[in-house]
Amino acid sequence: MKLIQIGAGAQLAVIRDDRFQTVRISAHFMMPVVAEKMAAYALLPRLLPRGCARYPDYTAFNRKLAMLYGAGITGSVQMSGETEMIHISLGMLDDRYVPDGESILAEGIGLLCDVMFDPVLDENGWFRAADVAEEKRNLTEEIRAELNDKRGYALRRAREIMFDGEPYGAPRQGTPEDVEALTPAGLTEEWKTILRTAPITVTAIGMVDEEIAAAAFAEALKRISRAPVQLPVPVQRAGNALREVTERTEAQQAKLVMGFRVQLPEDGNTMPLRLGTVLLGGTPSSRLFKNVRERLSLCYYCAARCDWNKGVLMVDSGVQEDKAAQVRAEVLHQLEELQQGRFDAEELEIARRAMIDQFGSVSDSVGMLDGWYTDQLRTGSIMTPEEAEARIQAVTAEDIAQALSGVRPELFYLLAGQEEVPNA
Repeated sequence: MKLIQIGAGAQLAVIRDDRFQTVRISAHFMMPVVAEKMAAYALLPRLLPRGCARYPDYTAFNRKLAMLYGAGITGSVQMSGETEMIHISLGMLDDRYVPDGESILAEGIGLLCDVMFDPVLDENGWFRAADVAEEKRNLTEEIRAELNDKRGYALRRAREIMFDGEPYGAPRQGTPEDVEALTPAGLTEEWKTILRTAPITVTAIGMVDEEIAAAAFAEALKRISRAPVQLPVPVQRAGNALREVTERTEAQQAKLVMGFRVQLPEDGNTMPLRLGTVLLGGTPSSRLFKNVRERLSLCYYCAARCDWNKGVLMVDSGVQEDKAAQVRAEVLHQLEELQQGRFDAEELEIARRAMIDQFGSVSDSVGMLDGWYTDQLRTGSIMTPEEAEARIQAVTAEDIAQALSGVRPELFYLLAGQEEVPNA
């Protein structure tokens, strides 16, 4: 990887890899999480790829992309700890495979820069009302549809309850009411603020000419008077007293989410914790799957996931309400078993192999490599997939027990069906 400064608070990370026929160039805008702005952050990456001032018509814009041998520009948003990241990405054919030796890289990057720095606006200088209305409708439908995904909804509610008062607890895409309140003028001003203040990392994956990429982005950034903000450090604190919360909805199957605070290592090596999470509930051979689901038949599914940027571990399961207490007790028992180092070499190696396979798949596409390096560049701890594999290979059973020893329950959340009303 090579890092090139392209402006105030802006860098280009070049990751050259000759295995692909395409390249991916992504601009990642990073902002502190603010609950009141989450809806705007979610809408903007949907709005920007609709066109630019040079190609304001959606058909003309897509025709231009097609002329670049099927290039595509997409947007997305992601939360990592207390940082919100807006991604605007260009995928296009590598110049090595363009017919007749033509180079299209500069043209593609220029179009990407236009989308971000010279978007299509109306006569008032705002995002077009029709575009905003359509994307607001799409986002609202997506948020409301989450109610039908009870598993995802339960995980979201558990996070909101557990981290109430912290940025991490903010709704990832805002609420339908937040979305409805967005206006073309407000969204335009928010995007201008992001352009001025967000630290920016541009990733270039594949055989990208770094001089062309650096020059194009440096020139585009000259349009903006930059004053980058300092990104927040993820809030790390001791857990609250254990809470039990039950909410009810129209559902046949209850959802149990157990939230745990995790003590992160001072040396920043989260590999033992990550491997321990897989051992606990990350594969069909994990403790939770084999014991809670298979041996005891207490639930329909039971899995563990850990956000090692924040220091939180969640275990979620689909249960019958009358078995929730048994599931909870068995999850805590299996966690304690691992904390005490009571697991065998075969279990450990199955979990280790699962993680190694996961790291190995990172290099399967330019998109996966982009995601891999983007989060690491945000935290400043950069590893290649091969280096991550070596670290996993070095993790011992004692390391895992030590890493899991700092895991403590803080929330038991149950999303259950409606209570039956007794006959009069």
